[in-house]
Amino acid sequence: MITPNLSELGPVDGSNERMVLLAFSGGGTRAAALAYGVLGELARTPSASPAGDRRLLDEVDAISAVSGGSFTAAYYALYGDRLFRDFESRFLKRDIGRALLGQFSKPRSWLSLMRHTAGRSDLASDYYSRALFDGATFGDLAARTDLPRLFIHATDMVTGLPFAFTPATFERIGADWAGFSIARAVAASSAVPLMLSPITMPNHASGAGVNPFIHLVDGGFADNLGLRTLLDAGLIGLGVEHLRPQRHPRGIREIVVIVVNAETQHRALWNARSHPGITDVLGAVSEHLVHLSNARLLEILRSQLEAWRAAGRGDPTAHRSYHLIEVGFAQLADPDEQAYFHSLNTSFHLPAEAIDRLSEAGGRLLRQSPEFAAWRDAGRLVPGTGLEPARLATPDPKSGVSANSTTRAGAR
Repeated sequence: MITPNLSELGPVDGSNERMVLLAFSGGGTRAAALAYGVLGELARTPSASPAGDRRLLDEVDAISAVSGGSFTAAYYALYGDRLFRDFESRFLKRDIGRALLGQFSKPRSWLSLMRHTAGRSDLASDYYSRALFDGATFGDLAARTDLPRLFIHATDMVTGLPFAFTPATFERIGADWAGFSIARAVAASSAVPLMLSPITMPNHASGAGVNPFIHLVDGGFADNLGLRTLLDAGLIGLGVEHLRPQRHPRGIREIVVIVVNAETQHRALWNARSHPGITDVLGAVSEHLVHLSNARLLEILRSQLEAWRAAGRGDPTAHRSYHLIEVGFAQLADPDEQAYFHSLNTSFHLPAEAIDRLSEAGGRLLRQSPEFAAWRDAGRLVPGTGLEPARLATPDPKSGVSANSTTRAGAR
């Protein structure tokens, strides 16, 4: 269990001119655990902000996530610091794959599957809603003024384009965003073809050539880093201030983007085989495509950040800076440790030891990132290592969230 630093926090200060964005990649439970470790490190890192003593985690404005990373992102967006108390037991260290098989094998489920009234991902969505998200909808998030905002992504099976679960997308197809289940969005984002069925939504948009249904599969096929909402919306290039204007009324002078990438590579495994099978070939091709797509998205993101910074050069009072921080297994110095993480399957179950190692590695990789260290050492952050974390307050028996905590979790 991660114990965050729960020091006394004041209200959000309008002088905050820094925006912090997180992006969590796909990769099943491996990705969820790595993202969990990064959130833990942010919770342990105090920030020297104008609002007083705050954690860097409390400055996060939005989390954009896909597939496995969407479980961690959605849970934190819903429950705040409760994530550090029960996410391991409710998801990370639970055999979700076996639980889903049990769900699929129920007689009622078989009847729904045979009648085509529900698919495997519909049943998975029902399970996530009961076991993890407690029936929450996007409206439950909209009703709260606290941050971060949540962006979950799937892939349109017909067009191959990313589908973002945002109010603008739902308005375009004439659907109710506020009433849409977060569990269903996560199920769509993680609906790996063949293993799971598409999540189907009616399309009420008018016009010629409009498909009556939208079939959604794993978001990693269109964008395995969860960056497309930030890029396609021109969020950085066209005005990042509009994401949370009440949080940043004086505008933004500094942007921090932390990309948590649980991508793995199996080159050594394939090179050791004299006659690769069809599974090896498909795996290698898929891996290369994902790697190239990730590299391209990061290149576009960096160019948008550079353009945003350059746009402020004409005004000496509007000096801008950014930090693009990448967390991934490629940054591990130990080749044996790197090989261990690359060997972890993309699935809904990993051994408890693997979860612990992934969580620890996520925090360590962020802490040791040269970009993160440069930002911290420039005086913008106070190093979080070596601080004694405050004791967690007693959770509310109904919500599991601290009733007397002054953090964002307490406000929920």
